[in-house]
Amino acid sequence: MQVLRLDGRHATEVHRYFSNGEARWLAMIRRWGLADEPAHTPLPDDDVVHSCQYENKLDAPGYRDVTLVVKVAVGVDEIRSISLALSAADSERLAADLVSVHRLAWTRGKPLDADENEPRPAWL
Repeated sequence: MQVLRLDGRHATEVHRYFSNGEARWLAMIRRWGLADEPAHTPLPDDDVVHSCQYENKLDAPGYRDVTLVVKVAVGVDEIRSISLALSAADSERLAADLVSVHRLAWTRGKPLDADENEPRPAWL
């Protein structure tokens, strides 16, 4: 599973890495009883902003690529875990953007959504 998570390139589908991969993939699905699993609810339209919560990260020692796992509210009563595979370059951009947003929010005093006694984070 770690290898699959690290494969963020999506140049080809994983089952096509191996000879006769599609047949092997379908056999594995049947063997594990996954063929009868109910379909997951798809995420709503791309133009919708989803409320989410950071869950954890997955990485492989020695590699800079990382997979972030977030819990996403996809319906009134449904929360799903979504994995986001990020390259080293995208990780750098994400980190810089997050710090920039927080730094700007604190430039004019306490941000509007800060708790009353919340101090300015030391990492800013």
